[in-house]
Amino acid sequence: MYDLAVVVPARRGSSRIAEKCLLPFGDQPSLIEWKLAQLCLVIDPHRIYLSSEDAQFLSLGKRFGVSLHARDPRLAIVHEAAFSEVITGIIRDIPHDHIAWATVVCPLMSPAEYCTAFQAYEREVVCG
Repeated sequence: MYDLAVVVPARRGSSRIAEKCLLPFGDQPSLIEWKLAQLCLVIDPHRIYLSSEDAQFLSLGKRFGVSLHARDPRLAIVHEAAFSEVITGIIRDIPHDHIAWATVVCPLMSPAEYCTAFQAYEREVVCG
């Protein structure tokens, strides 16, 4: 497989739903844990980076054995940084050639769909 990592961004603040990332979903106690469980079925947990400014969120990642990325708190404040700055502020710390962005708040993509997407990316971008 190519040098792929998956970033799972999770911030404490939510502009519409309080504590959104901690809401229960599926067979997991929280959306964060649901997303990590999905991705651990697809890729080595060490290649999954849970990125957050929040210590509680990062502690949830430990249960799955994923890599933890302590995000600059300024990058988690709505309207403080442009979204492009948030992305570059996170991925500059991720030591892989290819990075997928898998948000916690889009929980309905299945592990099979992640596999298909990662394979298509390899075929069309890495090898194409």
